[in-house]
Amino acid sequence: MLLHVLRLLLALLLSVGCVSLYAQTTITTLPLSVSSVCAGTSLTVSFAQTGTVATGNVYTAQLSSGGDYTSLSGSTPPTFDATTGQYALQTTIPASVSAGGNYRVRVVASNPATVGSASSTTLTVRTPPGAPTLAAQLIAPNTYQYTFCQNDKAVVLSDLVNAAPDNYRIQYDVGNGLAPTAQKTFTPPTINPLLPGKALYNVRYVVIDDKKGCNPPEQSSSIAYLVVEIKPRPTLPSVASAAVAYCQNQPPTPLTASITTAGSEIVWYDPNGAVVSSTALSGTAATGASILPATAQTGTFVYQVVQSLDRCEGPRASVTVTVSPAAATPTTTTPRVELCRGAVASPLVATGTNLIWTDPNGVTSTAAPTPPTINVSKNADGDVYYVAQNNANGCISQRLAIRVVVQATPTLALTGSTTANLGQEVPVKLVFTGAGPYRFKLSNGFSGAAQRDTTILILPDKTTTYQVAEVSNSCGAGLPVSAVTITVLVPTIRTQGLSSSSLCAGASLLANFQTTGAFNPGNSFRLQMARPVADTANANYIELGNLLMGNGQISGTIPATATAGTYWVRVVATNPKIPINGSISPTLLTVQGTPTASLSATPTAVLAGETAKLSVLLGGSGPWTFAYRDSTDALGAVQTITTNTSPYVIDVKPLKTTTYKLTVLSNACGASTGTLARTVITVNPVLAVEPLGGSISAFPNPATASITVRIDPALLTQPATLELIDLAGLITHRQFTSQPTTILSLDGQAAGLLLLRVQAGGQAVTYRVMKL
Repeated sequence: MLLHVLRLLLALLLSVGCVSLYAQTTITTLPLSVSSVCAGTSLTVSFAQTGTVATGNVYTAQLSSGGDYTSLSGSTPPTFDATTGQYALQTTIPASVSAGGNYRVRVVASNPATVGSASSTTLTVRTPPGAPTLAAQLIAPNTYQYTFCQNDKAVVLSDLVNAAPDNYRIQYDVGNGLAPTAQKTFTPPTINPLLPGKALYNVRYVVIDDKKGCNPPEQSSSIAYLVVEIKPRPTLPSVASAAVAYCQNQPPTPLTASITTAGSEIVWYDPNGAVVSSTALSGTAATGASILPATAQTGTFVYQVVQSLDRCEGPRASVTVTVSPAAATPTTTTPRVELCRGAVASPLVATGTNLIWTDPNGVTSTAAPTPPTINVSKNADGDVYYVAQNNANGCISQRLAIRVVVQATPTLALTGSTTANLGQEVPVKLVFTGAGPYRFKLSNGFSGAAQRDTTILILPDKTTTYQVAEVSNSCGAGLPVSAVTITVLVPTIRTQGLSSSSLCAGASLLANFQTTGAFNPGNSFRLQMARPVADTANANYIELGNLLMGNGQISGTIPATATAGTYWVRVVATNPKIPINGSISPTLLTVQGTPTASLSATPTAVLAGETAKLSVLLGGSGPWTFAYRDSTDALGAVQTITTNTSPYVIDVKPLKTTTYKLTVLSNACGASTGTLARTVITVNPVLAVEPLGGSISAFPNPATASITVRIDPALLTQPATLELIDLAGLITHRQFTSQPTTILSLDGQAAGLLLLRVQAGGQAVTYRVMKL
């Protein structure tokens, strides 16, 4: 203590002197007495100091979690322990400090400004929990409300409080104060809602091990309050009738109840316990809410009704509803009765007992009605009669409907468009009177059936009046009312004169045409040609691969295979559904055929030096120019011929087998581009022929089927040989004979020149034989 006084005197002397004698001030923050602390609680920070401080100096404790230091509020002037020479500074850890470790503490001085060293103690800050939360209605911060209806099941208060954090338990108390009262307890109280009124409870967390947690401070933010309200229940409502009875499917009258507790609300429950309706009422004189019971199912059903006051229901009153089964619906074999006007009608028929009939005017009777047939039914579906069946308990069945249709013989009127382009289908409406189904037939032969007014499509090819030929229904034949005339607008095509009257096959043909009237959508124009015939209707037209040029011009290509001759030309229109044929052009087209030729020889085989004929069959239009030559070693000279004659015949005398071919062929339409014809004449050498001897003869010559050979018997010492040889030198037949007269068959031999060789008695004779 003496040392402390001396230090103060020295400081005073130095403060009034002319020269400062202060030594440098240092502050050493000493280890803390605790390593953990709760946020919002006080902390003692000890420190040692060297040097002196000036008047007005303030010591402050500061806290850091690794960054800048924050000054702690609540620091008080330090106390000094002369024995230890240490200072102790009291401060408060802010409640807002985050929980966790690694906090460091130091002390700083303001005069002179001195920053002390950090304490070697690492401080852990523990944060107390907030206020408990409750499973109840939150009505204000940390304030809840739980409402009971009188005589509800008792509730233990812990059932309403959510679980406490680890190391804490819940303390229960009464009232709204911050500090616990004498009624504080850790045993949850039981709320038994016997009497209406309100009570207030509060709950808070209390730490179990204060080394692991912190008790919350006594403040409103750490305490939860529970307002418990017990509401009274209303009394039993008043019902108009406790039991009612209905027939099945009978329209019910409402079940009603009246309130007996002012301000209550009527609530109805159906037989399954579900709420049906709820209507708020006010005043003791108000009429109770009502509901309509279901009557579709038979049986006994109990409806309940209660009063509800501020969502608290009172005792339930019951209303018993009995639904008796309705009688079975009558049956009938004639649910639709069709009668003709003026016919004698019979009473309507239905199967059942205690039947009740209702006519279309609503008049009821127990006798079956007889429908009148004086007038036709105004309703197309007929007049409706109802019949029901009554059972012993007075429950009437559902009504059975019987329709009565009184109909007359029909009429039919035709209406529709009066003008149409050729090829357009025209809708014609058929309007009937009387009841269907109908049968009808029109003057164009179209017939059919209909249930009601209908529309048909007609495709007229000329202006036509369509009339009703027949119309009938189940009451017989009726009468036509009106016809319809459709004027058909027929477009025309006039094919004009051709710019050229003569063209070669394969050439392009251009034609002009004019039209009148309108053609239908989708129409296209075509160019056609045909060979003239006596009846123009039988002409066989072909299309020419058309190309519409516009401005009334169209072109096509004459087929390259077209036969030479004259042709009609016309333009036609496809005009959908009904085509339009144009007039024939006044120009008769002459088609010139492209040249064609075939080459043949007669005969195809000759003896050397004999004459054969070459035949050139020419096609297309003449005159023709053609050239030919042969295939001899000297390559016979090309012969060119111009002629109007077909076939053209040329005599030739080949000396050996020769091929003749055409080399050029043309006419006015140009030269042929195809392969030109050729033919071959075979030349056979002339064999040595011995004169006929008197001992051997052959006849007839020429021959047709056989030839007779006679041989002098003196030459038949050995069999004779008979051989037939063709002009190529081949033996086609060989036969041996010992008879003087032998018939040699020529069957199987080709027509033409043959050689007959006979060898007999050492002689050989060869004859020329012609087979026809």
